[in-house]
Amino acid sequence: MAARLLFGTTASVLFLNVLLQQPTRYMSLAMSVIPAILLMRTQFYFSSLIVIFTAGLLLWWAVLPSEVWNLWGNGVRLVLMIATTFYWAISWFNTGQYSSNMHALEFSLVALGIYLLGGYRSALAAGLLGLGACTVLVAFGAFPYGDRLGLVRIHSMSFGNPITLGLSAGLIFLLCVAERGRWIGLDSFPTIRFFVSLVSAAILILSTSRGSWLMAVVGILIVFAIGREYRSSTIRVVLFVPVMAAVMALSTGRGDAVTKFYNKVASPDTSLGQKTTGRFNQWQRFPAAFAGSPLWGYGGGSGASIYHDVGGTQLQWHSLYLQLLVETGLVGFLTFMFALTAIGQRTREHRRTTGEIVPLLAVVCYLTIGMSVSAFDGISGVYLGLALIGGNSHGFWRVTQVVLRCEDAIAAPELLCERPETKV
Repeated sequence: MAARLLFGTTASVLFLNVLLQQPTRYMSLAMSVIPAILLMRTQFYFSSLIVIFTAGLLLWWAVLPSEVWNLWGNGVRLVLMIATTFYWAISWFNTGQYSSNMHALEFSLVALGIYLLGGYRSALAAGLLGLGACTVLVAFGAFPYGDRLGLVRIHSMSFGNPITLGLSAGLIFLLCVAERGRWIGLDSFPTIRFFVSLVSAAILILSTSRGSWLMAVVGILIVFAIGREYRSSTIRVVLFVPVMAAVMALSTGRGDAVTKFYNKVASPDTSLGQKTTGRFNQWQRFPAAFAGSPLWGYGGGSGASIYHDVGGTQLQWHSLYLQLLVETGLVGFLTFMFALTAIGQRTREHRRTTGEIVPLLAVVCYLTIGMSVSAFDGISGVYLGLALIGGNSHGFWRVTQVVLRCEDAIAAPELLCERPETKV
């Protein structure tokens, strides 16, 4: 019933924006509800994000066709869309199941939608803030059920994933830290920004997702390393917010679960396999799987069966890199890494030109996420979409003041030469 209510109301509001021909509002709302859809979609319509973002791109094409055509003006975006679509098609052909690796298609559609919103910064900020609000609501709704926040257990039913909620909360926390919250529209509201960062950090801790914790730590280090102009405000947030969030998390009924997973990581008595819940074991078995077909891989969708052969268990590879190398070999892996490298280069140039650090932060965080999960889903698409904005200065403006000095002015040099001029 909850899933039908969620999808029904979402579809109604999205359809209203279609009738009003408001693609930016449509895409902003679509991004906002991603955490709730990822939690509930196994109860209603699993491929809903693909339908929602495909409809959003078609609406954008109908209203602003030149911007959609511009998507293909850069080879990286074109390669990303073609590669993920081909990967899904090959997986369908190889396994006979259309749902095999359909997450890859969802991932690229979400990323392209976020890229389009990047030209309308107020709509993008509204969508990101909405995603944060949705994350909080999902956390409150899921809190009474299960030991790990984000994984819901009700009688015989089990749905959701802690890392999905952890990555959503971690993104909002990092956006509060980076550039003083400008990307979520809170740069002029320090008190609200502090409260949002505190709540998101508490949800991140309660998710007990070690992959999300690692991503957040790497993100903070990146902000310290490249965000020099924001370093003082970042230090204050990083010093106080995590401590207060940890106290809040431990004071809830889930304090024991948080302590358990923290001790599993920090304790010297646990093995790497226990610290990573078997993920390190997959890295150990990877050479045996890769050696069988290093160039082309075993084919899309074959990852679980190949791991069964080398590990004795029917499991997916818990890493973007392992999955691509096993299923697509060096050809597919290097193609995707080439695209990510090109995106990274554009984010560096974007940082140098505009001073914005979020696109570069997003691509590094995405690469970190890929260490522990396949990183082909809607929330990972949000990270890559923010990275794709690097190099897209449409909708970006920056004001600086310069003083013009005219050594040879004849009359009234104090008026003509020392007057500040606004330059956009």
